[in-house]
Amino acid sequence: MPWPTYSIRVDWNLDNDFVDALEDISAYVKEFTIERGRDFEIEDFVAGTAELRLVNTDQRFSPENSSGPLYGNLKPKRPISIQATHAAVTYDLFRGYISKIKPNPDPDSKDAYLYCVGSLNRLLTRVLRLERERAERV
Repeated sequence: MPWPTYSIRVDWNLDNDFVDALEDISAYVKEFTIERGRDFEIEDFVAGTAELRLVNTDQRFSPENSSGPLYGNLKPKRPISIQATHAAVTYDLFRGYISKIKPNPDPDSKDAYLYCVGSLNRLLTRVLRLERERAERV
């Protein structure tokens, strides 16, 4: 049975699509993990998270690299999509936003890390903000 292929895309320029040049970062992904759900039935739902380890030999994922092709766009809150295709069917594995971009400070390591939160995080943040505003009015 063949393994699935993965597509990882970031909407760096915030134009609400994942089709522009440089938005497909699949070739740079060494590994990724996705966590979501809850441990027990009675626990609250929490936003999913994703962590990606990227090849960063050319420093393209280093925000301070002013000569990099993504310079100026390596910021939090950029939408990210992780999909898998198996047997000609594409599955959404993760949709969310980058929360942090962190190049590895070790000069011998040519990696960078993307830390992401699921789309539910934005909703939960707004709900909590509304609840706090209501409580302050009482």
